[in-house]
Amino acid sequence: MWLAFDVSVTVRPLLDCVRVGARDVSAATLVVRNLHEMEALQQALRDLGAQHVRWGARPSDYLVARDALVAALRAGYPQWDATLEADWRQAITDIVIPMLQGAAVETALAAEKLALES
Repeated sequence: MWLAFDVSVTVRPLLDCVRVGARDVSAATLVVRNLHEMEALQQALRDLGAQHVRWGARPSDYLVARDALVAALRAGYPQWDATLEADWRQAITDIVIPMLQGAAVETALAAEKLALES
C-alpha cells in the first residue's frame, strides 16, 4: 500500500519513493505497541533517523510528517477529539526526537569524514 495522506511539497519526494510494505508496517506496529517502553526503542529509532539522513530527510521534514500523520489519523477516526490529538501528537513527537538525534549523529559523522578527507 502507498502512503496516502497529503504532505508538504518538500516532503513528498521522500515519501513518493517509499513503499510501505509488511516489514515497515511491522516496525511501526512494534513502536506503537512499545511506546510505554521508549527507552528500549531509543537505539533503533536513532538508527532509523540516521537512515533517513541518507534518504535525504531534513529536520523540518519530521515535523511536517508528524503533522501529516496526525491529520491522516484525524481524518480516519470519526470520534477524534482534542485528547486523542494531543496524545497522538506527543506519541509521534516521542518517536521523532530519537530519530532526530540519530540524524544529527549521522550528519556529524559525515562532516567529520569530509574534514578528514580535506
